[in-house]
Amino acid sequence: MNERRASIDIGTNTTLLLIAEVERPSVPGKPATLLRVLHDESRITRLGQGVDDSKSLHPDSIQRVVSALKAYKQTCFDHGIKDPSTIRCVGTSASRDALNREEFTQTIFRETGIHLEVISGQKEAELSFLGSASMETDSQRSCVIDIGGGSTEFIRLSDRVSLDIGSVRLTERLLKEDPPTSEERRLLLETIDRELQKIPFSIDPALGEHLLAVAGTATTLAALYLGLRKFDRERIEGLVIPLVEIDAWVLRLEGLSSQKRLELPGIEKGREDVIYAGVSILSRSCHRFGLQQIKVSTRGLRYGVLLA
Repeated sequence: MNERRASIDIGTNTTLLLIAEVERPSVPGKPATLLRVLHDESRITRLGQGVDDSKSLHPDSIQRVVSALKAYKQTCFDHGIKDPSTIRCVGTSASRDALNREEFTQTIFRETGIHLEVISGQKEAELSFLGSASMETDSQRSCVIDIGGGSTEFIRLSDRVSLDIGSVRLTERLLKEDPPTSEERRLLLETIDRELQKIPFSIDPALGEHLLAVAGTATTLAALYLGLRKFDRERIEGLVIPLVEIDAWVLRLEGLSSQKRLELPGIEKGREDVIYAGVSILSRSCHRFGLQQIKVSTRGLRYGVLLA
């Protein structure tokens, strides 16, 4: 039987909504099948502002998310999803880290009627894989890299790793100057490389194994690489970006102030200050595994949430 579903991903930097038609599985416990995307939207809400330092969600950050959810609730209503309790909404790194996450959850429910489920890093990884690599014809050879604002997940069929490195977290912790100083850049790369050593598996490109990059850092890099002034999902989905180009963008971004980065075609307002750290994570991940390219997907956690 076909039905309409909505999912919301409240991340450290963005809040995303997906509405789609799915075919319910005939076997209980199996994921649904995506039939048609009806609405896919992202808003930069920066929930994780200051969380790495204070371990608490700022009232302004909470209000930005609540405002986005109110708008998303109306969009769901316009698409025939009338009951907010049927919208599956998950919170990730910033929500996990915050000492006031219960207050945040209660505020969301009081203001919108939407129930927020704060998921673990392992669950986030599992759902990100379901939403992206499971739709690939070569899913068995895909390792998904999901670079978020607070954490980065690496996911294969039998491996799930979540590291506390994300574009917002590392920017706030290490990059105090704008543009960053050479010492700050050195500390950033050292921190990323140290965390990446915790990954207990390897990737063999000779076997066709590859990185499938999802989330805002990867799609923004794709837009920069293509010179897109307007987001184009069809051109970005499945795009292959060589490592030499990723490294070139790291070098270009590190020398620009946030304001100058915002002038580049492909960077939306609210991502200009954290994109350098995000692309650096992507670059160092390729070097960690000895890979010469990545493949980009516009799908990810919100798709997995919707299908699960």
